[in-house]
Amino acid sequence: YTLYSEDGPEKAVMELTGQSKPEDAWALFVQPTDKVLIKPNAFGFPAMAAHPETAWAVVASLKRIGVPEANIVIYDQYLGRMQAARYKINQRPGGVQVLSSKQAPYEAVFRRHAAGKTKLALPVLAANVIIDIPVIKDHDLSGVTCAMKNMTHGVTVNPGAHHRDGCAAIPAVWAIPEIKDKVKL
Repeated sequence: YTLYSEDGPEKAVMELTGQSKPEDAWALFVQPTDKVLIKPNAFGFPAMAAHPETAWAVVASLKRIGVPEANIVIYDQYLGRMQAARYKINQRPGGVQVLSSKQAPYEAVFRRHAAGKTKLALPVLAANVIIDIPVIKDHDLSGVTCAMKNMTHGVTVNPGAHHRDGCAAIPAVWAIPEIKDKVKL
């Protein structure tokens, strides 16, 4: 199976959890009342981006278990990279919103973490469940990157500050409760 098919995420989450029904598998991570942030990585467009088809297949799975469209946001940091990866910005209330930092800014005040300080994107604060859709890629400072770096560098106002010392800040930023406690997949 592939994640690009509409039932790909359901098959993947069933295999991951050992559940025989998709609704039972998803229920281990998401409830119909949750506010869900889907965080793709559009940074490596076009070939190395988390494709919109994957994000929308996850949306379809969430809708099938009863999560209202109004409770789902697809967010990545940079508008131009999202557009290059074929994400279409949608700010309409009541439906799935697709946002970048141009439409959804960062919290007003810097917060401290073990390696410095940052501000988080408002969709991270609004969600109580985050589904991370990273890509495996090589980074010249940190080496192979994937899920953690997609969050630590893709939802913070100052990702450049987290690149110092071979991206040694990744664990400190990941430990921010609004990231660590909300990323379920």
